[in-house]
Amino acid sequence: MFKKGKGFMISITIFFLVICIIGIIFVKNQNKNSLNNDNYNYRISSDYLNYLSLSEEDKEKVSVIPSKYDYALNDSVTSVGMTTLPEQFDLRDVDGNNYITPNKNQKSRGICWAFSAVSVMENAVM
Repeated sequence: MFKKGKGFMISITIFFLVICIIGIIFVKNQNKNSLNNDNYNYRISSDYLNYLSLSEEDKEKVSVIPSKYDYALNDSVTSVGMTTLPEQFDLRDVDGNNYITPNKNQKSRGICWAFSAVSVMENAVM
């Protein structure tokens, strides 16, 4: 029915289309929920407001555009014990376990994007 490898490509394409649709739905719901989210307090940054008041010539002289929002976290982060981040984190040595999967050869298929996406999902699951 399919040439060798064509069915695999079609199934991978359908899989990623479904993932993209789920992602779009998730992002739209997140945008709706972010307006009512009590975990963050959003304020427009004063540096950003100052940047907006600059002339176009002065804006071109600015090397970094300031962040639009200042974020103030409430106690939700500290309530789960995430007060500080570790100095370093390496998936090759987590309590003596190596969570990195071996390299895979895509040969000449041209689907490096699929291998990359699967690798990200593997690491997220592990």
